[in-house]
Amino acid sequence: PNPFSEAITIENCPLNSRIVVTDALGNVVMCVNATTARVKLEFNENASGVYFVEIISGDQIQRTKAVKL
Repeated sequence: PNPFSEAITIENCPLNSRIVVTDALGNVVMCVNATTARVKLEFNENASGVYFVEIISGDQIQRTKAVKL
């Protein structure tokens, strides 16, 4: 769900895709390689605010915005 408080779970993530999370200033705060179709991103150490999640699989990029409370 969006907004979230502690974690984001990505369902049906393409295997071997790369997930890059950036903050509102464009700083990379997390980078994960998806080894399963369900990926949980923990934000316990990150401040509240707006984050952008990119799922990169081959030549396709999916982007979404997430708000941490």
